[in-house]
Amino acid sequence: MWTICCKVIGRTMLANSDFIVMQNQASTDRMELDELLNTSDLQLSFITNVDAGNGLIKVGSSLVPFTDKFPRHTKLYRLGNSFAAPFVSNKAGSGRKHR
Repeated sequence: MWTICCKVIGRTMLANSDFIVMQNQASTDRMELDELLNTSDLQLSFITNVDAGNGLIKVGSSLVPFTDKFPRHTKLYRLGNSFAAPFVSNKAGSGRKHR
């Protein structure tokens, strides 16, 4: 996020976006987003040290907090999961996924 916010074209792109999904952000990124989106302390709390599945959505001029408690023991979760752990082999060279 920091790289995008530091470049003029990136800041312009974010400022002109009608839809942005933000999840846990580093403090430097939160400061940049705060300046760009004019967020309140309460709104920033939704992207500060939060668990996976929590965040803030910018829709038009509105900022909406969200919590998504997706069931973790489903095939759909495994397919859409962005964490590396389920894809690391459980034995060196076995190539099998953790379940």
